[in-house]
Amino acid sequence: MALQNLQHKFLRLFLPTATLLAIGAFVHGQGEIDRQIDQLRSRDAQAIGLGAGSLGGRIATISRDLAYLSASNNLRQAVDDPSPGKLADLAEDFAAFARSKAVYDQIRWIDETGIERVRVDLIGGRPEIVPRPRLQDKAQRYYFTDTVKLRPGELFISPLDLNIEQHRIELPHKPMLRVATPLTDSAGRKRGIAIVNYLGRDMLDAFVHQTAAIAGRATMVDRDGYWLKGRTPDDEWGFMFDRPDLSMAARYPAAWQRISADDQGQARLDDGVWTWQTVRPLLNGPIPDTGPADLSAADQHVVESRQYVWKAVALLSASTLAATARTVWTSMAAYGVLLAAALGYGCWLLAQAWEARAEAEARLRRLNADLETTVNARTEELRLSEQRFRDVAHISADWIWEVDAEGRYLYASETVRELLGYSPAEIVGRTAFDLMAPDEAKRVGAEFASIAATRKPFRDLENVVLGKDGEAHITLTNGMPILDADGMLLGYRGVDRDITAQRRMAQQIQQMAYIDSLTGLPNRRLVADRLETALAASRRSGRHGALLFLDLDNFKPLNDRHGHEAGDLLLIEVARRLQACVRETDTVARLGGDEFLVVLGALDADREVAATQTAHVAEKIAAAVGAPCRLGLPRRVIEYRCTASIGAELFRGHEIGREEVSRRADSAMYAAKAAGRAAIRFYAGDS
Repeated sequence: MALQNLQHKFLRLFLPTATLLAIGAFVHGQGEIDRQIDQLRSRDAQAIGLGAGSLGGRIATISRDLAYLSASNNLRQAVDDPSPGKLADLAEDFAAFARSKAVYDQIRWIDETGIERVRVDLIGGRPEIVPRPRLQDKAQRYYFTDTVKLRPGELFISPLDLNIEQHRIELPHKPMLRVATPLTDSAGRKRGIAIVNYLGRDMLDAFVHQTAAIAGRATMVDRDGYWLKGRTPDDEWGFMFDRPDLSMAARYPAAWQRISADDQGQARLDDGVWTWQTVRPLLNGPIPDTGPADLSAADQHVVESRQYVWKAVALLSASTLAATARTVWTSMAAYGVLLAAALGYGCWLLAQAWEARAEAEARLRRLNADLETTVNARTEELRLSEQRFRDVAHISADWIWEVDAEGRYLYASETVRELLGYSPAEIVGRTAFDLMAPDEAKRVGAEFASIAATRKPFRDLENVVLGKDGEAHITLTNGMPILDADGMLLGYRGVDRDITAQRRMAQQIQQMAYIDSLTGLPNRRLVADRLETALAASRRSGRHGALLFLDLDNFKPLNDRHGHEAGDLLLIEVARRLQACVRETDTVARLGGDEFLVVLGALDADREVAATQTAHVAEKIAAAVGAPCRLGLPRRVIEYRCTASIGAELFRGHEIGREEVSRRADSAMYAAKAAGRAAIRFYAGDS
């Protein structure tokens, strides 16, 4: 029968707890899966963003290089006077540029008739100037006919494809991008084009480098979904080989429908999570002064600038997502088995304890009759003790107590309930140290032991006692010793008085004297002490300090137009920004109105280095204060931008006093105001 009772208690404990454990494990596991997948998605989005940025950055670089070449003096002179000497100088320029960049397969000037006048080829990493007899007629090539139609300063960019030599795709594959711009002579007549053949492998390698965090999953496709950079080389350049099956449109039709429709995004489909971002090469380069970069539509290789797109794409496959979930569930299952075993063992021990307690309660009931007489006698004795101390407890915040020689409560008056929330029955048997934080209990325990050794009364001992709700109460304790006939200490009787309200009021009064009520920053009185402390610390260490005096520019118009509530919100925000600009050891204070002080300590011992450090902080503050600020007023939000005039003065020790440091910083601030506001000035002497 006893075993059956034990098993019944065990099941009552284990089954509900195990069910809650299983539910909690499921919720935690699903949350962990979501968290890990979110991390993977975030990593994909970041890598694709970096990859797309690298593509746009390369286009911008090529555009700048072409603009540099087309504006060079030698090219300008050769266009006006294509004499052999001018052409030779231009060829040397092109060769030097090709050598320094090492990413241009060809750099050419093709004149208005389509004839190559200067051409430099990059062969084996070395530039080679092509001799005149080998220069070719390019009048019928699409990049020439389309570029000469553009206005000066406009840009032509060809599709990124594989280079073709002798009507065959060059092996090994050489990705190529042709970028050109029209040229005019000094009279404004068109004199052909400047064109560079960019080695696209450089761009693709940069894309791979920027997406290394998701190596093997980042790809690049053109507007039709053909891979320019695939997960494997076999997937790439399908349009060059008339292989429509080597495209996203054929292999991932549902994903391509989403990706082609939006510039960027992330979507979870049946095959996994797709992340993509669009790059428009013609919108990533610099826009010329004569108008936006444009392309002629006269050739099939040329499309409108917004239609010329590349897309950086990554797939977080469904199998990867499933593997992530399996890993989490496997880990959760292992932990679950261990927790279930521990739970079962704990429940079995608890069930045994319940049985033991039931037996103990039966034994205790038999002892109750004997204890009742003793308890009644002690209660009467304590009632008489309370009567003796009733004249001491003249306010409701006081409570009377009696402890034994070891500090255990033998009696507590009913008023303890009002002070600490405990009933007298909950206090008896415990010590005052049980009602204190560990450090406070250690301190008070040592004091009580010292007092008890003297067997003397004590007055106004200050303690911090925790109420039943955990709230701290500051009390003053007074006590008298209880001695037996031989003078041995039996304990103490005394009174505790709650002085928490008085202490808090004193703290508030002190805070009002030293803290600005609007911003919570130190006020003028406290910052004077802080500055004096900084001067003393500087004298000891030999290092410089600095005082910055700030005054907000155009603060009054904000109050006049939007009211003082808007001005208060701006001051609070400026105070927050100032504190974010300095170290915890530095001081930010508000003097009043729109004036602030910043005390910087522990700068360099060298004055010039300290001045540089101070200027850096001042510039950081000026930038922070000058950032737009959104002020949430009732029924509306306004955006306001203000600036600050900042004056600065360095100090070291007491070379000059606190008042002189303040005066100099103030003078420097007025110099900043006189300089046109939104300025920073160091004290440079009195004018």
